[in-house]
Amino acid sequence: MTVGFAATAISLIYSIPMSRRVELIADIAAKALLVSLLIFGALNPTDLAQFAGKAMTGRAIAYPLATMLVPIGWWLFARERPFPFAADLLITAPFLIDTVGNTLNLYDTRVPPPGRRRRAGHRGRGCRRRR
Repeated sequence: MTVGFAATAISLIYSIPMSRRVELIADIAAKALLVSLLIFGALNPTDLAQFAGKAMTGRAIAYPLATMLVPIGWWLFARERPFPFAADLLITAPFLIDTVGNTLNLYDTRVPPPGRRRRAGHRGRGCRRRR
């Protein structure tokens, strides 16, 4: 059964022109990465600090549903036109960026901006004006 599905998928991919094929592969890769990171976060919500208190189970349900809006809308209303891969990627990108940021713990890590690093011996009292 799996071989038949894979053969059908490969033949479908090769039936699409090369420029559209790259868009299709990018779209599928973005959604696969999003779903896999969401499943990882939903299965480890308290084991890893970056997922604690982030509602990963809710995101694992809502984000894939939101990314399916373009394919469902296309299927219902515009099947005679080519699939809008760019619009689909633009809808998927914010969800993917948010999930990658949570997975890499980018939102809870604080790094001071350049030029604002504390100097040795500085106690945060403010600068005294010399007279």
